[in-house]
Amino acid sequence: MFDQEYALVVYRHNWGEDRVYFHDRQGALCSLPASWTNAISPDPFVAIAAGRCPFRYQRLPQERLLLLDEQPDYDTSYMEDRRVAKDCMLS
Repeated sequence: MFDQEYALVVYRHNWGEDRVYFHDRQGALCSLPASWTNAISPDPFVAIAAGRCPFRYQRLPQERLLLLDEQPDYDTSYMEDRRVAKDCMLS
């Protein structure tokens, strides 16, 4: 069905998702998830991101520390209490 065009019969929300209905070449009514077609516009975030991500999962803890260093008024004392408690549990 790739790269083929069919006349849209109806666009409905069925079975928990948006679906498009069309008649196939034999005239039978068929349906597909709308996300499999170009009947809906792409999600704006996905389109703008274009597969890129400014953050990497492994770097997020380092990025967090950089942000905390730039905000000296931010109260981090509760984090120290958690670290001490965690160290005690590991011992």
